[in-house]
Amino acid sequence: MSTGLYGVISALFGFTNFVVHVIFLIITLTLVRSRRPDAFFPFTMAAALLLLQTLLNLTGPPLVGRLVSAGSYSSGGMRMFTILFGFGTMMSVIAWILMMVGLVKIASPPEEFSLNRPPGG
Repeated sequence: MSTGLYGVISALFGFTNFVVHVIFLIITLTLVRSRRPDAFFPFTMAAALLLLQTLLNLTGPPLVGRLVSAGSYSSGGMRMFTILFGFGTMMSVIAWILMMVGLVKIASPPEEFSLNRPPGG
């Protein structure tokens, strides 16, 4: 496969991933917020982290590649790629944990909220 075709396919997949995460954030901000406020925070944070991770994955490697090609930073470039990948992985893990918390909240009966009710009562 030629390098140009690889770049086009990679960009297409990256853009598709970005669009899916934007849609997830929009659904969270509209539907989840109005119907299940108790699950809103974990889902919003998960959607935001996944969107940031996607942006990092789309912009990070080309920026690191330019830094590496600008000088002789081959070992430094590999360290930067490793840090970038590790940071993205941690963002993804945290996002999935938040999504699981949100799913547990949605699977549970909604909490009734009252200003007059004592906590736990």
